[in-house]
Amino acid sequence: MNRTVIAGLILVIIASIIQASVIWERYQDAINYVPRPGYCPVGVQGKTVDCGQGCRADQDCPDGGKCCPTACGRTCKTPVAEDPKQNSELRG
Repeated sequence: MNRTVIAGLILVIIASIIQASVIWERYQDAINYVPRPGYCPVGVQGKTVDCGQGCRADQDCPDGGKCCPTACGRTCKTPVAEDPKQNSELRG
């Protein structure tokens, strides 16, 4: 084998190890996920979007926040007690 082939194989092995590490981390996040109580608030039309702190899960948010989908991706929001989808008064 020449050096180019060996170097290529080494790069493939390194890339595989990195990919396995990322998959393992996501798996660990998924099995340890426990959603926090409350619901994500519904945005009010006409208001500026507050992108806040990015997150992947509720555990990424400080002070009991929830990781909610927004126009910016997933961001930490203060949860509301009632499901806004069921309560029209909370809609903007």
